[in-house]
Amino acid sequence: MPSFSDLLRGPNRAEIPASFEAPIRPRPKPLGSLTAAALRLTQKSVKERAGFAAVKSPEKWQADAWDMFDQVGEQHFLINTLANRLSQARLYVGRIDVNSKDAPEPVEPGTLPAQVFEAFAQNLSATSQLLKRLAVNLSTVGDGWLVGIPPNLLDPETDSMPAERSGITPDGESEGFSIDDLHWRMLSLDEIKQQRDGKLILNLSGLDTPSLEVSPSDVYLIRVWNPHPRHWDKADSPTRSNLPVLRELVGLTMHISAQVDSRLAGAGVFIVPQSAADAFARAAGVTGVEDGVDPLLEPLMGAMITPIPDRASASAYVPLLIKAPDEVADKFAHISFSSPLDGEARNLRDEAIRRLALGQDAPPEILLGSGGMNHWGAWLVREDVVTSHLEPPLALICDA
Repeated sequence: MPSFSDLLRGPNRAEIPASFEAPIRPRPKPLGSLTAAALRLTQKSVKERAGFAAVKSPEKWQADAWDMFDQVGEQHFLINTLANRLSQARLYVGRIDVNSKDAPEPVEPGTLPAQVFEAFAQNLSATSQLLKRLAVNLSTVGDGWLVGIPPNLLDPETDSMPAERSGITPDGESEGFSIDDLHWRMLSLDEIKQQRDGKLILNLSGLDTPSLEVSPSDVYLIRVWNPHPRHWDKADSPTRSNLPVLRELVGLTMHISAQVDSRLAGAGVFIVPQSAADAFARAAGVTGVEDGVDPLLEPLMGAMITPIPDRASASAYVPLLIKAPDEVADKFAHISFSSPLDGEARNLRDEAIRRLALGQDAPPEILLGSGGMNHWGAWLVREDVVTSHLEPPLALICDA
């Protein structure tokens, strides 16, 4: 069988004469020019307390990013739209010809790289879901974990991993994993925790085993993250720089919601002069309020409340009619508690959505619409989504 490096050689590579002596140089890694960030976590790295490889708790901005993902519909829609589009990619192993811009040529079935990938991507549905979840995590918090779990950890009665393939070397590195045996999951930062003794707690919701306490050498862990330009070991994401706009959008939405729900802020106070109430009482032949019934306020409140449960009622459109003495007609007054922000809330929210659309790692037209474009402009937007906003995270995922 040819070596792994032989399988990665391009078909156009010229043969070197045997008499030609050249210094042996290490072959560069495929995709080595990318600033990809994917590192494996092992028992040895945990013991050495390697800062970039240890399992860390989510930072405050990452917790805020998930809150914004849950609370802002526009953010949820945009990230899921890009993730759904990315999950439609069909991955394969191919030879890269550095002298050509053509797509990589798929390797022959049965070769070592093809066998490795077939063991990892056992079916299109599972691979698609893994890609989508990775894309959502990278767009939101810029960080996540690929975890390969042996079947005997998911089901203790399963004994599909022979002893000669499950040993641990003295330095704590795992050498016995077979990719055919591993069950692959994508876990978020909140689904993997490190204890003081170095062991890990894996949250595997949706499986028969909801959580696992394992040593880093019991599973295969790969951290995948989008490195921050200033600190390579820290994660970055498009959501991070848009957090102020997202918080503003949440605040404006809450303000409008409170304005709708609160009677105090929405309706204000309607002042009825006492002289008018006395006049109505005299007209009704009563002296003031009897049995808790006010001859003026009760009918008035009834006419105001009726349209609330029944929007089709004529009371919702017909103005209230009140006959009051001439001398107190100008004493009726309505006091509103609305502020100048109430009238501007809609415009401010539209502006916040526009800023969010411009600040995200996606064409603004996805959120703002492409109604003003012709078909050529709309085609360019679709093409830009793939080349500028889907291919970079896909390259990071493929490198991982």
